[in-house]
Amino acid sequence: MHRIAELLRRLANLIDYAGAPKRTHWSFTWEDGEGVVLRTDGTGCRLFYLGRDEYARAFSEADSR
Repeated sequence: MHRIAELLRRLANLIDYAGAPKRTHWSFTWEDGEGVVLRTDGTGCRLFYLGRDEYARAFSEADSR
């Protein structure tokens, strides 16, 4: 399943690089007593971000309530 997800992510980058989510080298975990902890050792959930155009579009199309 991991290989399929990785393949689809790479395919999305080839089709629409500017609009595809980008992966950072950061991840996060939830620690008891600490909350969210950012990590650089690769453990936990990886963080992704959207390109500039998609980020602005997400806010402009969001429900303002």
